[in-house]
Amino acid sequence: MEYLGKDFYILTSNDVSDIVKFDYNLIMETIIKSCSIVDKTNYAVIYSKKDSSEAEKFGLFFPNNGNVIPATSASIKVLSQCFYEALENGKKGVFYLGNLIIPKEYENIQISFSPKHKELDDANRVYFSLEKEKSCLLARRWCFPSSEIKEGIKTKLETLGEYNDISFLKDIIVCRTLDSTYIYDYDYILLCKVSSNAVIAPVELKTDYSTSLYNIDGIYYYYRDNKLIKLYQNVINSYITTYETDTDVFEVSTFDKKALEDFSNYIDSMEDNLGEETLMNYSSDNRSLKEKYPSLVLKKTKRNN
Repeated sequence: MEYLGKDFYILTSNDVSDIVKFDYNLIMETIIKSCSIVDKTNYAVIYSKKDSSEAEKFGLFFPNNGNVIPATSASIKVLSQCFYEALENGKKGVFYLGNLIIPKEYENIQISFSPKHKELDDANRVYFSLEKEKSCLLARRWCFPSSEIKEGIKTKLETLGEYNDISFLKDIIVCRTLDSTYIYDYDYILLCKVSSNAVIAPVELKTDYSTSLYNIDGIYYYYRDNKLIKLYQNVINSYITTYETDTDVFEVSTFDKKALEDFSNYIDSMEDNLGEETLMNYSSDNRSLKEKYPSLVLKKTKRNN
């Protein structure tokens, strides 16, 4: 018998578990019957059960409020003590302390919070990038324990804008459309608007601003008090290389010479058809490019015949 809190226990026999509750008269109520315990955190139990086709499905139980999330998910990922990502029918959603705050309808979910807080669970405002059908929705939610919700504080999910791509950096949120790039801070204050193909990269230099320094198209800025403050102009020009196909021109630019060399070697090592396919895939899926080469910007234009 394992105590979970709030009169809830796990009873296990022959690797099969029941989650039960005892009342003041020690009368037992079965909450979840015949499951396997997969993982436990301070606030939740992840369990699994077999469905009618004998496939393993996963659910959640939250002892703090007694909420049971049925075992219908193909997987559940622990994001923090309070946040859990569930995958069902190929779509992702997020649970927060027993409540589904992001419906299970997104292809990819990113989560971030202000650097004022050390941990995700300490943050009172959490930002989400919700990707569906090649567009990204920027959303925000206030996350207070129910006992600390204050009058006037919005606790429902707020949708802030739809973009082609969203990146979360330490102090800033970078939101790109086909026409422009919008840079916000974690108070959702617009700091600046630049071109859609602007190179925006965090940099580490030995200065007093090294913890929050950003290179935006060759100009260094540091973030402070809801502002991006210009530091100095980069004296080194951007490194650029181009690739041409019968119909398109791909321009790759960066301020990181080594990153461009690595990328060029990677593309040049491929057969022509595979190299063109890789460039096309990177131009249509900017996130996959950023994962491997975060400082590169790839722009595709039609070739002038």
